[in-house]
Amino acid sequence: MTGEMTVIDLQAKRSERERPAPDLIHIDDDGREMRTYALEYKFAGGTWAISLIAYSMQDAEERVSAMRESLMLCGELHAMINGE
Repeated sequence: MTGEMTVIDLQAKRSERERPAPDLIHIDDDGREMRTYALEYKFAGGTWAISLIAYSMQDAEERVSAMRESLMLCGELHAMINGE
């Protein structure tokens, strides 16, 4: 049997799986990492989800708490501009 052997770094693969996809990680103006969290709600007999960007799970929970007190609809989005 001939051929090349491929060595896989299992620790590196495990670390990749534990990190979100790159497009779900954001960097704030101070260089701090922010991650994307999913929020779920019930409406009209269905389950829906939206996303939220926060520094940590605790930060996401605090933002959801603030939303319960002050969330309001601002209008329809027509475009998204990447600020980078």
